[in-house]
Amino acid sequence: MTTVENLVNRLHAEAEQRRDPAETPDVGIIMGSDSDLPTMEAAYDVLDEHGFTEQLEFGDSLEGQFSYESYVVSAHRTPELMYAYGETAAERGIDVIVAGAGGKSADLPNMTASIAYPIPVIGVPVQEKSVASVIGMPTGAPIVAVDAGKSGNAALSAVQILAREHEELAERLRESHDAVQAEVADVSSRLHELGRNEFQRDGSWPTITMAPECLAPTELATSDMTAASRPRQNGIVPDVLSSCTWLRKRQTGCVVNTVSNSLQTGPSATDTVRGEDTLR
Repeated sequence: MTTVENLVNRLHAEAEQRRDPAETPDVGIIMGSDSDLPTMEAAYDVLDEHGFTEQLEFGDSLEGQFSYESYVVSAHRTPELMYAYGETAAERGIDVIVAGAGGKSADLPNMTASIAYPIPVIGVPVQEKSVASVIGMPTGAPIVAVDAGKSGNAALSAVQILAREHEELAERLRESHDAVQAEVADVSSRLHELGRNEFQRDGSWPTITMAPECLAPTELATSDMTAASRPRQNGIVPDVLSSCTWLRKRQTGCVVNTVSNSLQTGPSATDTVRGEDTLR
């Protein structure tokens, strides 16, 4: 069984190899617990979509390919590992670190930012209650952070940083941004041309199907959060994202699935809404 000491020794041994940057991971993804993985998966997806590959063995990255690695590093349970990861990051070829942590004491991102300085660290608060902990850095100890649960944005920021020296990454970012703009333009055009009712009927409107455990019976009469059944706040029907936020506050353990846009419950669920940008 692998021990923390084994991992610490591995990191230092890799640092001593002084590998060519073409053979080492460009981005490091770390998280405080494997329970953070559902939230951090968007970072993996974004990097994959921009041509990165996940490097499983140090030094195995193919020349000309951008890559990333990932570790579970607990600031509180494995501080030696956190220090080793931060201290060896530069010598191991890491250019940017995306660090996620949950709970009220989400110290991994900011501690790693201090240890790995001047390597940029992008913090991801896994839960809303983690935000203050992640961004609470004193003057002279910087960290870049995204909103709760938005690990995909953290990965995009990592690609942006690397794109300053790699034009091919800059081109991929422009292409993905153009695709986002085209999608918004298409939705806008269809809503205008079809009208609200037809737009909703043809499946263009994201319908959120909720698990029974996530329903607030007094406000929601059906399991489909349609325009008619969405909860009202001060007499106003909020948008889909606001509805999800409202629901999350009413009933913990509900998480939006980015593929099916359905709310799920389970041991890996957090109180952070995933797929927010997908629903906007």
